[in-house]
Amino acid sequence: MRRGKILTAIAATSLLALAPSVSSTAASSISRACGKIDGVPIHAHKISCKTARHVYKADMAGNLPAGWSCSASLARCYHGEVGRSSEYMWWRRTTYRTSAEGVVLGGAVYGGEHGEGWGTAHPKTIYNGGDPSGLISNVHWSSWGGAVARGHGRNSIFKPHGGYYRHQVTIQLKTKRIGRCEGRRAYLKLFVREPRNPGGPLGPWLSWSGQRTICEPYA
Repeated sequence: MRRGKILTAIAATSLLALAPSVSSTAASSISRACGKIDGVPIHAHKISCKTARHVYKADMAGNLPAGWSCSASLARCYHGEVGRSSEYMWWRRTTYRTSAEGVVLGGAVYGGEHGEGWGTAHPKTIYNGGDPSGLISNVHWSSWGGAVARGHGRNSIFKPHGGYYRHQVTIQLKTKRIGRCEGRRAYLKLFVREPRNPGGPLGPWLSWSGQRTICEPYA
């Protein structure tokens, strides 16, 4: 539904490029998906899924096993010399926090570098990081923290034949499905409804994102 800049997630191929001594073919044969922890996909290279989960959980708790180190910028942890002899695991995100109070809106990974509001509680601005249709400003929440949070803000909408209407419209918001995202309790779904033209009747509730949840990179 929303249009915006496509967020390029950290992928296995990009991480493998950091270890040139291992070919992509050989490396892919030892890559394994290890499921999700707190909604975050975990993958392992050269180590077992059990070890990958252990390292991930220990890193989040601030107590890494001996010999392991982590880089949030690369979203991976490794043991030994980086390259052919290293053993490592990675997860698809670039930022995380170990704890937070209350419920937040999705994950910071959803909005990427230029997004706003994601991974925060009752944000005043919500932005996908792309064009104006992906920006909701002046957001006011009438509730927050319960099973459903409701609010409203201002949003730009398209004209039928291209371009935007001169005046923004009021957009209604509704969040649902509290779960775990980036180690925190978060609303995983955001629904909105707004008129098709300024002054027109409100349309149906629609998912803000084409993704399954707002704890995944926006695309």
